[in-house]
Amino acid sequence: MSDPEKITIPPVPVRTETSPKRGTFPRRALRECLLSESAGVGPTNVLIVGAGLNTVYGKSRCPHEPYQLAAMLEAATQEYQMTIVDSNPEVIADIQQREIIFYPVEDRDWDYDEEDEAAWNNYLQDLGLIDRIIHKIPDELQSAISFIRLASSDQGANRIDELVYQGALRRGVHIAKIPDTFLRKLANGEVELIQGDIAMTHLPDDHFGFCSMMNLLCYLDVETQKSAVYTVACSLKGGGVLVLNEHRAPGGKTPLFAEAGGWLGEPELQSLGLEVVDVTDNNDKSPDFRVIDKIMRKKSIPSVVDRQGIEP
Repeated sequence: MSDPEKITIPPVPVRTETSPKRGTFPRRALRECLLSESAGVGPTNVLIVGAGLNTVYGKSRCPHEPYQLAAMLEAATQEYQMTIVDSNPEVIADIQQREIIFYPVEDRDWDYDEEDEAAWNNYLQDLGLIDRIIHKIPDELQSAISFIRLASSDQGANRIDELVYQGALRRGVHIAKIPDTFLRKLANGEVELIQGDIAMTHLPDDHFGFCSMMNLLCYLDVETQKSAVYTVACSLKGGGVLVLNEHRAPGGKTPLFAEAGGWLGEPELQSLGLEVVDVTDNNDKSPDFRVIDKIMRKKSIPSVVDRQGIEP
């Protein structure tokens, strides 16, 4: 790889949207594509880029994907190590300190999402837990169960939306423990947290067996997308799995995959040493909200190019 000091990456807004369902596709990809081949062979090295923090529904603040993957690995008794990269220091600090995860019960008459509920139930099943719903936050959980704060209001700045907060407590809040293996590995360094831009982050070559980079690249410009994908491709082992998606939501308008108008097509994948092995295209939704999920495998070493450019 070229020297990152010579690369200038333009600043981009740091977004942290997430939800329980965000980990569903990576969880399936990890289970189907990796565990069956790596079980008993050694630890699975997992890379998560952009862990997320703010849940749009319920305006709560809690990452989900790292814990979902850890729970699935723990349930499979698969030894693992995990590296989490996020450019937002709030996300890194939250994961360092978090003791439980939670999710407000969704309003079935308003914005119910069965995929979120299914993802939460999968998490509970992996850990052998019974769903616990609370309607009052105990004092010892006040810091763990937090909600997005308003930047300003008539009643003062930096306060939670009381209507949202009281509504969440009225319906209830799901809470669950964090996987024991995750907490232990976080303490001993086998879960590593890196605060930084993935396009500028030094990762070891030929190291990770699995990488998830979901709901992220659509918020970056094309050159930064290229640098990020190249960095991750170099860090994958031969046969390693990469999960990417096209998430054309409002506020994220830079396409990634060629079929959606982006730059990443078959020639670029070959240059990166990647091969698509599975595609889910939810193109039945509106044109302004297209979701394409892809599972890729590393078949060869990426071509020697700079981190911002894929071979022309």
